[in-house]
Amino acid sequence: MATPRTRDAILSAYFGSMAASIWKLLPSIDVEASRQNYTFMDMDVFNDLIRQNPERAQAIYWREMTLRIHLACCASLLRHADWLDTLLLAIEHENFFGTLAACRGLLESAADTFYSLGAVPKTLAPNLALIRARIKEKPTDTIFLSKELEDALIHFSHGRKLRRNEAAEPVHAAKQMREYLDSLKRGGVSDVHDYYSELCSIAHPSAETVSHHVHQRQDLVGFQRHSHFQRSASRCP
Repeated sequence: MATPRTRDAILSAYFGSMAASIWKLLPSIDVEASRQNYTFMDMDVFNDLIRQNPERAQAIYWREMTLRIHLACCASLLRHADWLDTLLLAIEHENFFGTLAACRGLLESAADTFYSLGAVPKTLAPNLALIRARIKEKPTDTIFLSKELEDALIHFSHGRKLRRNEAAEPVHAAKQMREYLDSLKRGGVSDVHDYYSELCSIAHPSAETVSHHVHQRQDLVGFQRHSHFQRSASRCP
């Protein structure tokens, strides 16, 4: 099979017929996101307000929560766009290592997003009427917040490898990549671990990174100059 040459053809070959049209939306999202600024109330001020005026505090809480969701979704899309651009450049230059490294980065980005943000719609949907009522500051004698949603968004934006003795909430600690990949597997990507292992075998020094350059025929061993790019094209979904 010939290597696809145009970006539309590459995206369709790797990710399906819808990929090219979706990819074309990313630049406009980038432009609009760059114009968006977010402001959030200081936590001490919020804690005082929720005691004094719970209806007003909850309206602010849920407005800010929707802003945080918007921020996370835009950041996720822009991160995906960067990895897609990297992947396309590697393919266009028929760079075997670069293609698989970009596939790995894109897969990790997708797994992180799915782990952290995948449950957001399921949290919002059953509570939509209640959230709207809180935003409209309708009288209530109950406090409705979502620690689960807060933690998911915090983990997405602040999850990292913590330094030894670093003081941080547990939700700030990044998970092992296997846990992020497990979430994709539960979501229906059954062979994600095998695929990721194959990508890592090229991204890390290994026998495969040597055999890419060296070939053996019977008792003769030598270097091969031809590209293994066709091989890499079959590894990215």
